[in-house]
Amino acid sequence: LLLASTHTWAAVVIKGARFNDSYQLGNQTLSLNGAGIRVKLIVDVYAAGLYVPHKEHNANGLVNQPGPKSMQIVLLRDLTGEDFADAMVKGFRHNNTE
Repeated sequence: LLLASTHTWAAVVIKGARFNDSYQLGNQTLSLNGAGIRVKLIVDVYAAGLYVPHKEHNANGLVNQPGPKSMQIVLLRDLTGEDFADAMVKGFRHNNTE
């Protein structure tokens, strides 16, 4: 019986950042689709988890999924909000066309 119920406690822990297997957003339960860590050179910068209505392994399927999506980000080093936002915008610009 104990083993049958352990999935409700399932979580992913990355460098101390915990991402539960589901996330309640309003009246909808989102599922953790994946989690990972951002490393710059050798420094762990942040851990992030993506929550969606239904797990999907295809990027187009994720983007086109109807309903809310949520990303949780946990900083793993001392950064101001402004520094973090600037780095994110710079990364978006570097990886996308105008």
